[in-house]
Amino acid sequence: MTRSCAIEGCDKAYRSRGRCWTHRVEALASGVPLPDYREAQHRPAAETVPCRLDGCDNVATYKGERLCMAHYLRRLVHGTFELPAKVTAADRIEAEVEQRDGCWIWTGAVSTSGYGRLGDDYAHRVSYVLAKGAIPAGLQIDHLCFQKLCINPEHLEAVTQAENLRRQNLRMQRAADGTWRANTEGAAA
Repeated sequence: MTRSCAIEGCDKAYRSRGRCWTHRVEALASGVPLPDYREAQHRPAAETVPCRLDGCDNVATYKGERLCMAHYLRRLVHGTFELPAKVTAADRIEAEVEQRDGCWIWTGAVSTSGYGRLGDDYAHRVSYVLAKGAIPAGLQIDHLCFQKLCINPEHLEAVTQAENLRRQNLRMQRAADGTWRANTEGAAA
């Protein structure tokens, strides 16, 4: 069965959006908007099928399985219709830490500055907040163990920027070639 053009008096074969090729080109050239192909008289509206899962009001995209897009993708990715438990920052810290000489060394992502990254924040800041509460306004987190990747809350202290820089200068000294190296005498002071 060949469908014919929706324009009255035209018996040419239907091509696109209910019109034959000639009438479609004429409509596009004149700027007349074409009707939506689903609204054309020659094509009935698609039947809406609800998702088969209880409590889901979405329309089934995958009609053969009667599943909406969200439930189809959950089953495809996770093997079940239930969402997996959200991984917390504490779970991530526990999974991404290696204990060495009292330090908790971050083994996850590392920023270009050498600090561990946990999402949009630094791992040592997240560890501090989880263990000791919010970081007071205007303070920074200093590593008492001098290890940038350490996230042990016992090795972290909230200090002012001036104090953080003072401690850093005590730990470092400028060599004759212009590079910085550890100051073993200054760090003990």
